[in-house]
Amino acid sequence: MSFKSCALGLCLCLLVSAASPSAAVAGSKDKRIKIVSMMKAMKIMDTVDAMMPQMSEAFAQVFRQQGIEVSAQMVKDINTVTSKVMRGNLRPYLTKVVDIYDHAYSEQEIDDLVAFYKSPPDKKH
Repeated sequence: MSFKSCALGLCLCLLVSAASPSAAVAGSKDKRIKIVSMMKAMKIMDTVDAMMPQMSEAFAQVFRQQGIEVSAQMVKDINTVTSKVMRGNLRPYLTKVVDIYDHAYSEQEIDDLVAFYKSPPDKKH
C-alpha cells in the first residue's frame, strides 16, 4: 500500500466518523439561510483551510510513531489529499453545524450574530 493510499485512508476514516446524517430540525428555511450567512461571515472555510497543515502534521506524526520516515514532500502530499477530502466532504458536517445553531438560537439571536460577524472588528456591541 502506498503512502498516499494510507494517508487517504486515514482522512476518509476521520471524515466518515465525523459526518453523520443530519437530523430534521424544525427551524424555518429563512432562519437556516441566515445561519449559513452567519457561517460565511465567520469565515468557516478560512478556519478549515488554516487547520489543514496541523492535521497533515498530525497524520505524519502517526506514521512516524509507526517507524515510517516522513519527508517534507510527504507532509505536503498529505496536506493536498487532506484538503481535497475535507473540501469534498464538508457538506454533511456543515449541515450538522446549521442544525446545531438552528436548535440552540432563536431567529432574533441569529440576526444579532449575523450583524456581529458582519460588523467591522473595531465596532463596539
